[in-house]
Amino acid sequence: MILAALAPYRMWILLAAVAALFGSGVYSGHHWATTKADAARARAADAYLVQLQAETRRADAAAAALAIAEGRIVTKTVEVIKYVPSVTTGRLCLDADAVGLLQPGAHWGPYPSTGEPAGQGAAHAAASDRDVAYWAAEANRQYETAAARLNALIDFNQAQGATP
Repeated sequence: MILAALAPYRMWILLAAVAALFGSGVYSGHHWATTKADAARARAADAYLVQLQAETRRADAAAAALAIAEGRIVTKTVEVIKYVPSVTTGRLCLDADAVGLLQPGAHWGPYPSTGEPAGQGAAHAAASDRDVAYWAAEANRQYETAAARLNALIDFNQAQGATP
């Protein structure tokens, strides 16, 4: 009796059942694909994190080695500067014009950066052999520090290709 009453609606009921099954299949497939994609993204994120941690350890080791090298350079420079007075006389070896010419920002020619003629209120005093020795020790420290930093950077970048 119930089936007879539903006979005119059989087609609609069948169509609704097919639509429900199809919809649940689509949802199930979408859910499966989304879960699979999420898992792939999680694996990629984990791999990236492992690589990032390895690169951070490598960078920390390179920075520590560079700090040790820079410390040695400073120690060497301090030792050199300590002995400068015992190996220099303190006699003037560069006059004010020469010192003004060698200073950063100085202009070439007889007029130092102050715009006054040389020898008349020049911006810089004369330099002794001791002053030149101190300057050379500082210049050597700066050069060795820059060289150590460049070498550390080159070594770090060359080793980068060797890591997985």
